[in-house]
Amino acid sequence: VGLTGGRSELNGTRGTAGKTISDGRRVVRLPDGRELAFPAANLQPAPASGAGPAGATATAASANGADGDSVVLVGLTGGRSELNGTRGTAGKTISDGRRVVRLPDGRELAFPAANLQPAPASGAGPAGATATAASANGADGDSVVLVGLTGGR
Repeated sequence: VGLTGGRSELNGTRGTAGKTISDGRRVVRLPDGRELAFPAANLQPAPASGAGPAGATATAASANGADGDSVVLVGLTGGRSELNGTRGTAGKTISDGRRVVRLPDGRELAFPAANLQPAPASGAGPAGATATAASANGADGDSVVLVGLTGGR
């Protein structure tokens, strides 16, 4: 099992949850077969069949809720990667298909549907993870999505 430092390039990657190791991190099997360990704050239950960043196929409105719904930013790279794991409020879909999101600091920025996921129930996601890895991120074998990873190797 690889131990990770920052791995922002993995944000939005879907994997399969495995055991929780002694330091509290959860082992995740990635699509390429690697098994890496991540803190619970960097795991979210994966949306049903391809609705998340690993394979977004639905429209922004259907995959990411209605205006006013809480969403989490995932899979952002480059200058906005620091926003991965940030919870925001979904707004309108603009003409190029991106969804406007109001961030906690009041900024309103537009993101592609592939970078939005429905936010988990209050306090269960990366913006305020309080539950244990096993309870917040499903059972062994459940599909999860990596979020909020920063830095690189």
